[in-house]
Amino acid sequence: MKILNIDWIELISKNKFISIIEYVEDNEDFYKNKYCDLIEKIGNIIVDNGENIYQKCQYKSDYNLWQMSTISEKSFFKTPQIFEHIKILALLDLVKTQNPTQVNISGINNSTAAFLKTLETNINFYFQNITELKSRKSFTPNFFSKNKRVKASLWLIYQFFKKLKSPAVIKNMNKESSVFIMDYFTHLNQMTNYSSNIWDPLLNQISKRNKIYFLHHFIPTEKIRSLKKASKTLNKFNINKNQVHDFIELNINVFVFTKVIFNYILFQFKARKIVSSLKDKINNHNNSLSIKFLNNSILSSLTGKELIQNMLYVEIFDDFFKKIEFQRTGIYLQENQGWEFAFINAWKKHKHGKLLAFNASSVSNWDMRFKYPFEKDKIKLIKQRKPDFFLVGSKNYKLLYGKLGYELDKVHDVEALRYIKLQKVITKKSHGKILIMGCITKSVNELMIKSLETLILKFNQFKWYFKPHPASTFKLKNEKIHIIKDDLIKKASELDFVICPSDSSVVIDCYLLGLNFIVFLNKGTPNTSPLKDLKGVKFAYNNEDVSNFIFKKNKVKRDKDFFNLDNNLNNWKLIINGE
Repeated sequence: MKILNIDWIELISKNKFISIIEYVEDNEDFYKNKYCDLIEKIGNIIVDNGENIYQKCQYKSDYNLWQMSTISEKSFFKTPQIFEHIKILALLDLVKTQNPTQVNISGINNSTAAFLKTLETNINFYFQNITELKSRKSFTPNFFSKNKRVKASLWLIYQFFKKLKSPAVIKNMNKESSVFIMDYFTHLNQMTNYSSNIWDPLLNQISKRNKIYFLHHFIPTEKIRSLKKASKTLNKFNINKNQVHDFIELNINVFVFTKVIFNYILFQFKARKIVSSLKDKINNHNNSLSIKFLNNSILSSLTGKELIQNMLYVEIFDDFFKKIEFQRTGIYLQENQGWEFAFINAWKKHKHGKLLAFNASSVSNWDMRFKYPFEKDKIKLIKQRKPDFFLVGSKNYKLLYGKLGYELDKVHDVEALRYIKLQKVITKKSHGKILIMGCITKSVNELMIKSLETLILKFNQFKWYFKPHPASTFKLKNEKIHIIKDDLIKKASELDFVICPSDSSVVIDCYLLGLNFIVFLNKGTPNTSPLKDLKGVKFAYNNEDVSNFIFKKNKVKRDKDFFNLDNNLNNWKLIINGE
């Protein structure tokens, strides 16, 4: 009998068990491409009359709801099942190449184990140390549940109600602007005059010559939890007559609200046909895998809150850019999220000026959102427009964009605005302090804190601190860990050691500041750190690794070309002013 032993959650193979994570990491490009191809194939499934899912999801002729969906987005933040899906693909490949008669799997969750048992195969699967997850509902009853539609409708009503409760934004400046910026209402330095960790260097250079219109996504934070309070803050910012600040959420009106409700109801007839087609394809193992493991995201894309939210984005952007005066240059933060495709098309449809997609942060190897989403044949089919140029923070990132499929003549390296203030390496003195950096994802924070609890007790000679992500509302419940809310740069000189989550770009701040840091990896998922391939960066696989690194110097020599940190912003000026 030939036996194949698989560990489902450990990051390194040991004791005759092959780590499925390690196997996936060793074949990273292959499985990223395989996953992306499978997702693309779902969109190309024929529904009826020769039309595929992409075509059935065409909305108002100029927009596409499938392109905007989380399925197409491929974000492991929004769709954590992605890695479970990829691990199963890898498992089936291992079974095919090694041809065992029995497969022993340790650490698998009950939902995945149940799925593997349904596969038509001669292989006997045996499971050890099964972890419990809430079971997913079956595809058909979940789809026809009225609950998703009711929740979606109530969510839309709530958005309209929040707008009615919020004070109107005072706009002193003529709305015709030189520079239009679409971003998120986070990373703020103060609440009286507008100051942002991302935009300050650019504003300091261009404010005198340009009128600037900000359209923000409202994100609840610890400082500002409600749209009502945030609107009052915007009115303080709008005292500056050279800037206008507005929220996309405040641009819901009765006309927009009515159109969304009407079109949402109409789309459900299409959704039924799409689901019927997906069920017909369920016999194909690969498609079955994609559909079953991503069923909640698929259903939300077709019937739930996500669908109605994407329709709302389309209607708001379409209405907004039709009414507003000509905007000469537009900049938006590029992450290839669903709303961005509606924003691009509305901007182009209503004939505004040059549009720039700016990656203000970094790209993780496993962040499949950044694979080039504007393939020629597809965007022609769904009438998706493109930004004029893509802006990245260094020549290195420009080369990475080339590998991801972007046309290099459309990619410009500019100064990395967010990191310019981190040019100077911090001089540190020992204060006996260890800082845990928070992540935007609640579950990652919970797992990281829980994993470190024994170390916090063991190394009680240190003071332990936690800095939450600015867009997270995660509540820390461990009384032995103190919360700090100051910017990292203000506390950096006092820190002996920093523990960073693997799926956060905050590790780049630690790297640029010359701090003593490690990246704490999550069991069961690949290494998603943006510094994964940077020489000298240390990664902790368990508490023992963290314990060993605390008393070692893990400072990494900084690559001066990692980001363009030129204070003069010559590249930005050239792009903005067309010089």
